Amino acid sequence: AIAIIGTDINRESLARAQEGGYGARAVRTVPPPLLEKYFDRANDRYLVKPAVKSLVQFQYHNLVKDPCVPMGLAEFDVVFCRNVTIYFNLETTKSVANRLYGSLVPGGYLFIGHAETLWQISDRYRVVEYPQTFFYQRPAAGMAPDATAAQRPCAPLPAVPLRPPEPRPAASAEAERAQTAFERAAQAYQRKAYEDALTQFEQLCRQHPNLLRAYYMRGMILANQGRYESAAAVLQELLGRDNLYGEAYFLLGVLYQKLGELDLAVSALEKVIYIDSMAALAHYLLGELHRARRQPDKARHHYRAALRALGHRPEDDIVGYSEDMTVGTLMRACRRQLEEPAPPAVAEPMRQWSKPRRRVS
Repeated sequence: AIAIIGTDINRESLARAQEGGYGARAVRTVPPPLLEKYFDRANDRYLVKPAVKSLVQFQYHNLVKDPCVPMGLAEFDVVFCRNVTIYFNLETTKSVANRLYGSLVPGGYLFIGHAETLWQISDRYRVVEYPQTFFYQRPAAGMAPDATAAQRPCAPLPAVPLRPPEPRPAASAEAERAQTAFERAAQAYQRKAYEDALTQFEQLCRQHPNLLRAYYMRGMILANQGRYESAAAVLQELLGRDNLYGEAYFLLGVLYQKLGELDLAVSALEKVIYIDSMAALAHYLLGELHRARRQPDKARHHYRAALRALGHRPEDDIVGYSEDMTVGTLMRACRRQLEEPAPPAVAEPMRQWSKPRRRVS
């Protein structure tokens, strides 16, 4: 049997949630078959069907002050607490993480937002990697917490915008064939036929070596499969052909971060902001990396740069390189980090990296 409990500190929000009504923008990422199966359409609103609503209970709960287990919030297989801790200070977040740990069954999972992490918050959880994201697990009997979780932050893989391949479609028959082949491979990717898509993109790279988007898609698929070193090799090959390909540097930075190569991650993300100084998510990840390396001045510089890059945009816009992180969410995450007391700084050895330059062919 399925049972779902939704909690909030705001009673008005609880009442709206009980209504189960959503605007078109709120459900824009829900696949049409699921919309049809679980929602009824009423003008411009989508209403959760009664059979689904019957599975959900709503309860007032103050996550900061109220206990969880004594209030019946216990033995959950999964807890979603996304974009909540960005409003809390460090000590409050630690307390909440411990309460949520107690609410989970051994082996249960905790999902938090893309701009949130339990790094330097709790060492009781295991980090579980999954395509384009990561989440946390309360270890079951015989499972140890993930030691690496306390040593480094973690970042989700970026979303993949399936743009037309390079070069842009032209009148030549060869360019049209390349375009058709790319679209066919992209369709396999969207169907989640990843091995088929990977094979097609590999063939495209052999037949059309200037089709840089095919290299990027290969790297993304390999990354989603957890083959991080292979993905990094493909991205390096792409950057050997165009060393101003910002998306490749961003993905490479995330991959190096996952591999624990923090120096290489910093170098790759620095090249992203060299190419695009307004890449707010790259600035934020650099802030997290410098915080991990106990370089608070550099971390704060990048948090502030992310805020400047986001300041002119509506809060419900989606941040570049992310799937569903909003501008407002990332801004709150940056502000929280700026409000936290800085850890003791450590000296960093001099490090050099070369700025990317336009290749001349």
